[in-house]
Amino acid sequence: MNLGYSHPVEMDAPEGITFEVPSQNEVIVKGIDKELVGQTAAVVRTKRPPEVYRGKGIKYDYEVIRRKEGKAGKK
Repeated sequence: MNLGYSHPVEMDAPEGITFEVPSQNEVIVKGIDKELVGQTAAVVRTKRPPEVYRGKGIKYDYEVIRRKEGKAGKK
């Protein structure tokens, strides 16, 4: 995965888990074990967690990131 770092981030899927990439900005984690799917999705998210100032990072599709004002926004 290219996550904006100077190097590509590589991950191996655990046994029973598959990754689908329907578009450039989506990754779907599939599997039979619901707990393992959730854990794998959480591990993928830790590679680039969402940040509150620019809104960049890996987030779940249902998640809403509340943006913060920066220093320049305060008056």
